[in-house]
Amino acid sequence: MASLPLDVLLEIAARSDPVTLVRFAATCRAVRRRVADPTFWRRLRLRHSDRFVPSLLRGHLMMAYKDRSFSNVELQFVDTTTPDATARPVTADDGFLHRTDGKTSMRRQDHVASRDGLLLVWSSNNRPPYDSDLCVCDPATRRSQPLPAEPMFRNEVARTLWQPYVLLVGDGESDAAGGVGQPFQVLKTNLALSPNHRFLKIHIFSSDTGMWGPYVEIQAPDLHGSRLLKGEEKPLVVDGSVHWLCVTDKGNYVLKLQVGEAKVVVTELPATFPRPMKMYRDLEYLLVTTSPSCGSLMVLVAGRRKISAWVQEKQTGKWKEEAQDVIENDDIPREKTRHHTFDVWLHWFAERSCIVLIEMKGYGFFLLDIRSMKIVNRYETWSMYAANDHPYEMHLSSWVPTFSGTL
Repeated sequence: MASLPLDVLLEIAARSDPVTLVRFAATCRAVRRRVADPTFWRRLRLRHSDRFVPSLLRGHLMMAYKDRSFSNVELQFVDTTTPDATARPVTADDGFLHRTDGKTSMRRQDHVASRDGLLLVWSSNNRPPYDSDLCVCDPATRRSQPLPAEPMFRNEVARTLWQPYVLLVGDGESDAAGGVGQPFQVLKTNLALSPNHRFLKIHIFSSDTGMWGPYVEIQAPDLHGSRLLKGEEKPLVVDGSVHWLCVTDKGNYVLKLQVGEAKVVVTELPATFPRPMKMYRDLEYLLVTTSPSCGSLMVLVAGRRKISAWVQEKQTGKWKEEAQDVIENDDIPREKTRHHTFDVWLHWFAERSCIVLIEMKGYGFFLLDIRSMKIVNRYETWSMYAANDHPYEMHLSSWVPTFSGTL
């Protein structure tokens, strides 16, 4: 197949399916230029193109029990483009680095961030010495880039309360030797909270330099409180800035980090915003947006009756005093013959496709489109750690056309 002329390969790809075309276009620059050519778009005759959007949401990654064994945990990829949302183990063939020191089977791998087709994977030994490391992987091209030893912060907040890693992916391509083909940054962050001091700690790794940058400390005096009440809240990236939802013992806040300026802006949610009770997971929170580039911020709140959205006004930056209803739990389409449940979990938000993964215990997973506020898909699988669930989507809008069912 490699000996075929490029024109012949393009003809084959034009009659394949969206996933095959994406993989084909990810192979090299020459192919991407030809795929981006408008004359190629007119030749497309793709199969299953009605399931394709420019920001291709392929599925999600999760930790699951292997063969239903409670002592054997593995990383799995759930392909939501298939009718039955097939789950399969993630292996070295997907670009995940494996240790060659004979201790691979003793190491645990967690995906801790994902963005624009790249995954950040953290691994460590299951027992001391933990010897943890990070690498960035591209499952489409099966390329990986290991990171040098990560810096450590003093008095780090437990990962159960703060998601420390943020993966930022730049535009264009990178020629760095041994890289994944795209420029990226990895932010390691930590939030320091005490009655007298509130600040964000940051180290940034750049794929351009191949090094971790210096320690940066940014004050956040408008963030009040001495501890976080809710954990596992995933950061949201909008227009290059990173946002965190911070529910503290004193209030409810959204912390915005402007990475290039090393500046933190804190906005307080209204007093009417619901706060967690002592009951475990009585409320679920998720920070989302209507557009990855210039959309309004929203905080989804899932309770025992419904999911609501608290919206920030784009022009003023102020949060609306009242929430808008998104969907009643009883209106989520499911098999009514099963047992009744009130447990609704918000697992993740796919920033490019504006999709939220919802889990209703006992009924499966549902995909909620933030733009239409409607459930667009449902499937059944089971994850082990909600904090380790992440979407996998590929950002192709700069060079892949929008496909429709008429092609």
